[in-house]
Amino acid sequence: MRPILRRAKELGAFINFDMESYGLNNMTLRSFKAIFSEPEFAAQPACGLAMQAYLKDCEADLRDIIAWSRERRRRVTSGSSKGPTGITRPSSASNATGRCPSSHASPSPTRTSRNSR
Repeated sequence: MRPILRRAKELGAFINFDMESYGLNNMTLRSFKAIFSEPEFAAQPACGLAMQAYLKDCEADLRDIIAWSRERRRRVTSGSSKGPTGITRPSSASNATGRCPSSHASPSPTRTSRNSR
């Protein structure tokens, strides 16, 4: 994964982790926080998480990412999918209000590339 992140830094690209498999959520979150805590990737590339909003752990996971990003002053973009429809609502974990970003719906939902085919 590091070579991909290095190349993303060079290109100014955005890297998004998709939380597609519930069984891998904890590992994905741990990996995301670990790699973006490393000095080499602490500021760049831009990163985000796509989370499944219908899962019971989503709010707690999102609050954890918000706390982690604030501690590191690291902007993390998040999106929540309502499930099978593939509608994603983008938000930012650096939300200054302190409220869970998933509670703020985006005015214009977009389809994820996987579900728009």
